[in-house]
Amino acid sequence: MRGRRNRGQRKKQSRAERQNNGAHRNLDRQSAADQKAELMRKMREKAAAAAGEGAGQAGDDTAQN
Repeated sequence: MRGRRNRGQRKKQSRAERQNNGAHRNLDRQSAADQKAELMRKMREKAAAAAGEGAGQAGDDTAQN
């Protein structure tokens, strides 16, 4: 009967849950981390593409001169 609660009784909340920072906060943090990782990946791809184009253009310029 330890796990059962009668009508009107509530589960004891953790400190984080009492401050409204319960389990949903961990999901928010994970979501934010996923978004940041995706943004960083896109930025790296852009930088790599720009670096590749810059090197290609430099080669073209020297070939024209």
